[in-house]
Amino acid sequence: MRTMIVPLALLLALALPVQAAQARPAPDQPMDTSLLQRKDLKYSFSSLLLDSADGQRHYQLWIGRPASAPPKDGYPVVWMLDGNAAMGALDPQLLNTLADGKAPLLVAIGYQTPLRIERNARTYDYTPSRPSAARQTDPLTEQPSGGADVFLDLLR
Repeated sequence: MRTMIVPLALLLALALPVQAAQARPAPDQPMDTSLLQRKDLKYSFSSLLLDSADGQRHYQLWIGRPASAPPKDGYPVVWMLDGNAAMGALDPQLLNTLADGKAPLLVAIGYQTPLRIERNARTYDYTPSRPSAARQTDPLTEQPSGGADVFLDLLR
């Protein structure tokens, strides 16, 4: 019996990390906005809406400002892509810990959607262009891709 338990335990120990690594949120999972409404944190959040130059993508930036006064040379800034998902991943303890140090300004760059991930827009925004491609698409979804330079220009 004991010889059976050891291999089974070893198999489970090896299989669980693989299963966790393969776990993906559902594409239609809603964004968690509960943190944005809280008033008891050492950060307050505001948002800014932007549209791409071609009008095809619609962005929402969440700006988290520490309650402390800015340093003489300004706040350091933490930029977060996948802003909808990033906002849902922040927790009060992390924000309070950040605020107790050299508190950074937080900028989460997301999309104007109630979903955690906007797959089509991020496919375009996060992939570099191939100079030789007249029309560039994602091989899995056939959605347009290759707009990283355009996205970066918008953020500048």
